[in-house]
Amino acid sequence: MMRIMRRSGALVAVAASSLLLAACGGGPSQVGAAAIVDGQSISLDGVQTKLDTLIKSDKFVQQLQQQRKLDLVSRAIVSREVLYKLVDKAAQGEGLRVDERNLDKYLPSPESAQTQGSDDPAAGVEQSVDKAFAPQEAARHRMLLAELSAKYIGRVSLTVDRVQLQDPAKARDLADRIAREPQQATALMQQAAAGGEPPSLNEAVSNNTPQSLALFAEPGSVLFTPSNAQQSQQSEQAAGGPYQVIVIKKRDLVALPPDLDPTKFQPDQLIQYSKYLLRPTALATGINLNPRYGQWDTVNMQAGPADEAAVAGKVLTPKSSSS
Repeated sequence: MMRIMRRSGALVAVAASSLLLAACGGGPSQVGAAAIVDGQSISLDGVQTKLDTLIKSDKFVQQLQQQRKLDLVSRAIVSREVLYKLVDKAAQGEGLRVDERNLDKYLPSPESAQTQGSDDPAAGVEQSVDKAFAPQEAARHRMLLAELSAKYIGRVSLTVDRVQLQDPAKARDLADRIAREPQQATALMQQAAAGGEPPSLNEAVSNNTPQSLALFAEPGSVLFTPSNAQQSQQSEQAAGGPYQVIVIKKRDLVALPPDLDPTKFQPDQLIQYSKYLLRPTALATGINLNPRYGQWDTVNMQAGPADEAAVAGKVLTPKSSSS
């Protein structure tokens, strides 16, 4: 049976961002908005209120405040708000429904002292952020995320081309060039890798591996990402790479493996990969993030620090340079 017990999610490096709020053009005004998703504004005041509430009531957040790491919490709140809007939209297209009779089992898990006492604060931040949202609201969205994963887990088979480079600027430029000239993808990868590790072409990503969900994107999409980004983005970036450029050549929905039954998974097991299934929705609807929260990382589906924008995950569609 496919194992998906390991916690997922890229961990972002700690960084403070003091960029001023900038207004934008047409559509909802960016003034007063923490983010705009599919034309819907997420209130800046609402995000700040949630943060203030946690500062007053949550001991773990108070510790982060003393360490000057509140940016971790504020970005996590914004990320959660964005994901909730994305899953609401995806649920409409996928025909997902909330079964009120089973809602209680999707309530956020009780706080784990062991997790919040670890050296890595990311999991503890997520648990703290759970408390910033109404329990029933969190449960409804957790159920939708679990339903989304249950629909695709074990069924996504990918064929990809990928190349690994040490220089993030070179890798990011390669991703941009492939998106502009998708017919030249193989030649561009081989040229970029000259003298180093050759690209892996027509690589099969089995439906029986978690990576098939972590790389979920429309065929033709080009991903720029630190290697093993879903495990430890911070350590890869600190080491200067490596970085991957991945082209999604083919995506198929196949039959479930006979030994895999999505109904046997616990909600947390399903939810940990569901945000990657929202990637096509995010790209189709657009996410305009307030610069004080950094930049939206489309690979890891979260807000990332502004000073890591040059190496943040990026997804492009053919003949497009938007992420």
